[in-house]
Amino acid sequence: SLYASPIIPIHNDLSIIRQIKTSDDVISTIRKKYPKLAKLLKIAISSIGLPDIKVVVSNSDGEIAIINGVQRQKQGNVIQNKDGSWTITIFRSAKHPVKTLAHEVVHIFTLGAISKNDSATKACRIFYQYCKDSFAKDEAKPYGFKSFKEFIAEFFINEEFREYLKSKSPMDQSVFDTAVKNIPQEHKNRIHSLYDSI
Repeated sequence: SLYASPIIPIHNDLSIIRQIKTSDDVISTIRKKYPKLAKLLKIAISSIGLPDIKVVVSNSDGEIAIINGVQRQKQGNVIQNKDGSWTITIFRSAKHPVKTLAHEVVHIFTLGAISKNDSATKACRIFYQYCKDSFAKDEAKPYGFKSFKEFIAEFFINEEFREYLKSKSPMDQSVFDTAVKNIPQEHKNRIHSLYDSI
């Protein structure tokens, strides 16, 4: 699920989300705002297929929580149904409904890969842990540090989060570049190409 920071007024224009009827509509909506992400999703779809995705707009506001030292309001969430399909809920308080949709879709496509814990996932976990340790002293950390799965989703969707990861460390080298140096050689190109892809 995605929480935004800080608490914001209710977003009145959810019309784009309300028009989504099919899984293809989901990908088409994402393609308009995140064309590079849509290309990566197309690759994933070619190997695993397009999941059955239903999108609903909730008539309620997302709950409020303190996450990583910041008060945040839930923007959306995703659940897998018993039949294997997925339901994404976008709360009426979502500040950026399409961004929230894309964030939840990344969860759908990455949760299976994360659970397999293959070599690429292990490399991403090393990257995540290094970044998390590097910013441990920051009191108000971005939402992407809530968990490994949120880190992955935010890395794909949130340009500000990627820039935060590229910020300077005390050794005047970006945390991103330093983290990549700590990843086993066979995965370094994957992380760089992934970053360049988005």
